[in-house]
Amino acid sequence: MKTIKHAIFLGLFLILTKSNLYAQWQVNGNGTPAIGPTQFLGTINNEFLRIRTNNQFRMKINPTINYQVNLLGLQPRDGFTLIGRNTSNGGGTGMIYDNNWGAYSLLHLNGEGTFVEEWGYRNWMQTGITLTGNRDLSYIGLNKLT
Repeated sequence: MKTIKHAIFLGLFLILTKSNLYAQWQVNGNGTPAIGPTQFLGTINNEFLRIRTNNQFRMKINPTINYQVNLLGLQPRDGFTLIGRNTSNGGGTGMIYDNNWGAYSLLHLNGEGTFVEEWGYRNWMQTGITLTGNRDLSYIGLNKLT
């Protein structure tokens, strides 16, 4: 009798929660039910979205955040995206994938090396691509006129 009650409870639980069975991102892709305009891969709170391969950081998308680069004071870095290696940050105080640190511009590509260069960076270098690696820094993008 106890087994029947457990089976009934389990069956009701599965029926009532069926709508939540697809509420997670599937490793082999999402498709059933069809992906709708309200579904997304990401967070609903103000946290970084970090992506790893082989348990190594490969990409980080900023939440709403301010941090400084090149000792130039706090600047908004909302939605900036960092792709590449997790090396020592420009301030030498941690790694570039740490909280309160990250991409210098909207897209920041970080290559080989043991240190992410920040000298030469200016606060206007935001709407573009920053390239760092091997203690070098390059920027391609707009210089917003004020």
